[in-house]
Amino acid sequence: MRLLRGNVPTRLEKLMRGEYDAIILAAAGLKRLGIVGENCVDERYSELDFEFLECEKMLPAGNQGIIAIECRKNDSEIKKILSKLNDEKTFCEFKTERLVLEKLECGCHEPTAVFSEVSGGELTISLLEKSGEKTRRTKVSGKVKNRNALVDELLSKRLSPATVYLLGAGPGDPELISLRGMKLLKAADIIVYDNLANPRLLEFSKKSEMIFVGKLPGKHSMKQDEINSLLVEKALSLGSGKIVRLKGGDPFVFGRGGEEAIALAEKRIPYEVVPGITSAVAALESEGIPLTHRCEARSFHVITGHTADGEEKDDGKRFLSYANLEGTLVFLMGVSNLEKICSALILGGKSPETPVSIVESGTLPRQRRI
Repeated sequence: MRLLRGNVPTRLEKLMRGEYDAIILAAAGLKRLGIVGENCVDERYSELDFEFLECEKMLPAGNQGIIAIECRKNDSEIKKILSKLNDEKTFCEFKTERLVLEKLECGCHEPTAVFSEVSGGELTISLLEKSGEKTRRTKVSGKVKNRNALVDELLSKRLSPATVYLLGAGPGDPELISLRGMKLLKAADIIVYDNLANPRLLEFSKKSEMIFVGKLPGKHSMKQDEINSLLVEKALSLGSGKIVRLKGGDPFVFGRGGEEAIALAEKRIPYEVVPGITSAVAALESEGIPLTHRCEARSFHVITGHTADGEEKDDGKRFLSYANLEGTLVFLMGVSNLEKICSALILGGKSPETPVSIVESGTLPRQRRI
């Protein structure tokens, strides 16, 4: 990170000479100078790669990109002329951002960004602050007419962490998520989602930051401890918003939701567990297999088919004890250990004639049963 001085063309020339790998400039200035966009006037800049950062990634400083015209306070004639040029939407956004900065007593030297947006009678205000090494984002939305109250709400919430919702996505079919879950996805500021959650569920949200932390056999995009730390970090930096941790099935059925809840509780971060339909029940039901049936199975047991990360290599001996259990045995994620499971159950006394089914991709169109 290096300081950069000079006007816009000077800064771009330094970039093109290789003095910098990348620089950050205001998009509004680049457009008005004809450096980017349809009105590009200088071919030299056509070789540069421009990336426009959305507000979800980087909030601008207050009142950036707004053109203002000043006149004497008592010059009613000039004020009448200027009122014809005034854009009410932009003016409301300007006044909102100015009000936030005034209440925070922030000037040009504080590391604070604020951005407001008016759309269809709704006003959204986002605030980003830095305290020490941490940054925190706070966001509120409401009616434009309640602008002052929204600013007060924003400032009252800025010191509170976001709430994390440990949400069960269900067994696969997106229509099997709960109404509560669907509402949370629509309202989420950040969605941290698994590989087992149906990607169509993400379509319910049009504004969220999406973070993938899925696990595949032998390949994890992020370890569980890292996921725990990510949830804590995002909750503290976001401010009073909503973070949805979208998990396949149910959060507490081999979903490691308990570990995430402990990590959040230790940092005093509010969280809520939203149950989901577990595949341990739904995948079998979708193939017509009842977990319990009168005179046949009076109980059922749900067992993980593999060991947790970092444990000793599974030799299958732990499956011996399940052979004498009554009722239906359900092994989740057990295909890789299938031979060990069957051998151990038979060795433990389970009859080799015991009926068995394997259900793959339960509740989805590609579902099959062996």
